[in-house]
Amino acid sequence: MSLKSVKDELGSFHTRHKISRQLHAASIVAIANEVAEGRLTIKSFREGRLIAVIKTPVERYLIESQVPEIIAAINTRLGEPLIKTIKFRFESYE
Repeated sequence: MSLKSVKDELGSFHTRHKISRQLHAASIVAIANEVAEGRLTIKSFREGRLIAVIKTPVERYLIESQVPEIIAAINTRLGEPLIKTIKFRFESYE
């Protein structure tokens, strides 16, 4: 009985189920949250856009001027310009 690598065993499982794209997005979200240092909370990444959750319009106003700096810091940390914009969503209280 020979041992096979996980890659050989799974074949194209990861591409069929879009796992690698999801893992990549999850790592971008983790890095973005580290860089943001609590100034905002990133919830998702898709096609160059981060979605940040905020509680009030005042928070958005206060963070808006820092967005270019945050994007630049995230892209520097990632090593490539993946982030183009940050969109804000209000936190639901449900």
